[in-house]
Amino acid sequence: MQEKNYSLEEAFDIAINLQQRGKISEAKNIFEKILTAKPNHFLALANLGIIFAQLKKFDEAINSFNAAIKINPNYAEGYNNLGNVFFELSNFDKSLECYKKAIKIFPKFSDAFNNLGNIYFKKGELDNAIDNYESAILHGDKSDLNQDKPYYNLGNIFRELENYKKSIGYYKKAINLNPKSIDAYLNLSISLYKDGSLEEATALCEKLLEKDPKNIKAINNLGEFNQEIGNEDLSLSYYKKALEIDPANLRSMWLLMNTFPIIYKNSEQINFYKEHFDKNLNFIENLLNKDFKFTKKQILNALDSSTNFYLHYHGDNIINLQKRYGAAIQKLTKSIYPQFHKKIEYKRSDESIKVGFVSSFFYNHVISKLFKNWIIKLDKKKFKTFVYHIGSSSDHITNSIRENSNTFFHQTNIDDAINQISSDKLDILIFLDIGMVPKMQIIGSLRLAPIQCCAYGVPVTSGFESIDYFLTSKSMEIDQANEHYIEKLIKIPDCGVDYDTPEKITPTDISYRNKNDKIIFLNLQSNFKLLPQHDHIYFDIIKKNPRVNFWFISTKNKFVAQKFKNRISLICKENNLILDDYFNFFPQTNYQNYLQLINKADIILDSMDWSGLNTSIDALNLNKPVITLPSNLMRGRHTYGILKVLKIDELIANSKKEYVDLALKLSKDFDFRKDIVDKVKGNKKMLFNNHKTIEYLENFLQTILKDK
Repeated sequence: MQEKNYSLEEAFDIAINLQQRGKISEAKNIFEKILTAKPNHFLALANLGIIFAQLKKFDEAINSFNAAIKINPNYAEGYNNLGNVFFELSNFDKSLECYKKAIKIFPKFSDAFNNLGNIYFKKGELDNAIDNYESAILHGDKSDLNQDKPYYNLGNIFRELENYKKSIGYYKKAINLNPKSIDAYLNLSISLYKDGSLEEATALCEKLLEKDPKNIKAINNLGEFNQEIGNEDLSLSYYKKALEIDPANLRSMWLLMNTFPIIYKNSEQINFYKEHFDKNLNFIENLLNKDFKFTKKQILNALDSSTNFYLHYHGDNIINLQKRYGAAIQKLTKSIYPQFHKKIEYKRSDESIKVGFVSSFFYNHVISKLFKNWIIKLDKKKFKTFVYHIGSSSDHITNSIRENSNTFFHQTNIDDAINQISSDKLDILIFLDIGMVPKMQIIGSLRLAPIQCCAYGVPVTSGFESIDYFLTSKSMEIDQANEHYIEKLIKIPDCGVDYDTPEKITPTDISYRNKNDKIIFLNLQSNFKLLPQHDHIYFDIIKKNPRVNFWFISTKNKFVAQKFKNRISLICKENNLILDDYFNFFPQTNYQNYLQLINKADIILDSMDWSGLNTSIDALNLNKPVITLPSNLMRGRHTYGILKVLKIDELIANSKKEYVDLALKLSKDFDFRKDIVDKVKGNKKMLFNNHKTIEYLENFLQTILKDK
C-alpha cells in the first residue's frame, strides 16, 4: 500500500485476493491498515477475524467478529464464524448460542445447521445432532463447497451408533459430492470393516495408498483389517511401514504391540506373538521413560485403538506383562489427566453409599447377564447406584438397568464420561470388564473414586495401580489365586453373581446333520478360545469311538471361522479322516437357535485354558453334561466353579487323559450319562437367583468404607 496510493476498496480487493491464495499474513497486514484508516470497515473486520482464527489467535478473532457483529447485528456469517472459534476453544455452550443466532437470522443457513449438529454430537445429544445435519442437507445449495459435510457427519453418527449400513450410505453420498474427501474414504473403510465387508474395506484403503502412499491412517487401517482377515504377518508389515514413515506415531506403535493372530496355527506361533508383545511393550516403555511429548489427541487415538485382549487367551499367568502394560497406560494417561492420578480421600457421610458401575455392555450381553443384578438388587436403602454406559448399544436390558438405578449416564465421549464420574463424587467405583474395550482401559487407569474395584468380566488382573480390589468367584479360584492379581482379591461365594434363570426354548426348526445317529459332542466357545495344542482331544476320542460327531459354532468373522476349520481339516488329513464325517461347523446364529443346538447335542465339551461361563450355564440349564478340565487360572476354571456349586464332580477331569476317558464313558455308557443328567436336573436351580452373593457384595462394600 505504501508503493502506490490505493483506495480502501482497491486495498480490500487486493487483501481478499491474497487471502484466497493462502497468503494470509500479507492479507492480514492490509486488512489491519484498512482498519487503521477506517476502524468500522465491516468487511475488513469480518475477514480479519477469519484470518485470526486460521492463525489460532482466538482472542483477536473473537474481538474482530464481535466488532463486525456490532456494526451489522444481522451478520449471520459472523455469528457462525464466532461459533467456530468457541468450538475450537471447547466452549460448546457459547458456540451453540452463536450458531442458533446465525440460524435465527438466516433460517436456511446450511453450514450453521451442520455446525450446530457438531455441537450436539460433542454433547452426546445424537438425536438433536441428526436433526440438524438433516436440516443442513435440506437447506444445502449445490454451489456450497461444504455440501458433503452433513452427509459425512451423519456417517460418523451412525457409525457411533453401530448402524454401519446407514453409515456406509452417508459416507458414499459425501464422497459423491466431494471425491477428494480422504477422511470420508477412510471412515467408509472402517464402517465397511465393522459391517463385515473386510475385502471391500481393504480394497478401498489399498486404492487410497495408490494415490497417497504415505497416508498413515490408511496404512493403520490396513493393519487392523488384515488382522481380522487372518493375515497377521501382513498386519505387522503395515504397522512397521507406518512407523518407517512416522517413527513417532503412537497409534501405530500401540496397534503393532497388540497384534495377535485370532486363530493360531500351532504352539510355536503362540510363543512368537507373546515374545512380540513383550518386545514391543519394552520399546514403548523405553520411549515413555524419556521426555515424551505426545498430545492428548495422539495418546487417546492410540489407547482407544486396541487392547491386548487376545494375549489373555494364551493360557499362561501374564501378571507381569499385565502390570507393565497397565503401567504404560497409566504413564500416558497421567500426562493428559494429571488431576485423575491423585489419591482421593474418603469423606464419611450419613447418606447412602454411592456406588458406580462402568461398562460398555449394559445391554443383552454376557457382561450384563453376569453383573446386572449387582446393580438392580443392591439394597437402595443403603446404596445409591450410578451407572455409566460408555458403549453405543441399548435395548430392553439397558432400560431395565436404567429403571433400577438412581442415576444412569449413557455417553460414549471419553472426556464426558470421565468428568461425569468424577463430578458424582462416588464412594466406590466398580469396573465390570477392564480389558475388553479400549475406552475401559483408559478410564480404568484413572483414580475417580476413593475405592475402585474390577469385576471378572475379563478374568485377568487389570494391571492398574488405580484398582484396589478384584471381585471374583470363590468357586472358580484356587487357594493361591492372589499370585495372579496385583489387586486385593475378594472371593464372592459360589459363582460370585446372582444369575437369572436363562430363557426357555421355543420350538424352532433348525437344520443340522447327525449322520447315523452318532453321539454329538458340542463345543460352545468362540473359535479363538480353542488353542491348537488341544485339538488332538477330538481325534483321541475318535480313535476309541468313531461313532461321534463334533459340532462347533463359528464366529461371525468368516475368515476366522475358515481358518479354524482349515486347522481341523489339516489334522483330519494327517489322520486319514474325512472332515465332514466327524465335524460340523455351524454359522453364528440367534440365541434361540443356539439353544436349539445345545438341546440337540448329547455332551458339551468345555474349552481348555479359557473355560465356558454363560455357555456352560445355558447347557446345564438344558440338562446337558459339560466336561471340563480346569487350569490354575480363573479364566480356565469357570465351568469347574459352576460344577462345584452343583456338586457334580463327576464331570471334572484332572488331566487330558481323564478328559478323553470321561468323554468316552459318557458317549458309551448310557446309564452313566442318564445319572449325570438326572443330577444336573436336580441341582441346576442352585445356579440361579443366588441372593447371598448380593448380600456378600453389600457387606464387602460397607466394610471397606468402615476401614477407611
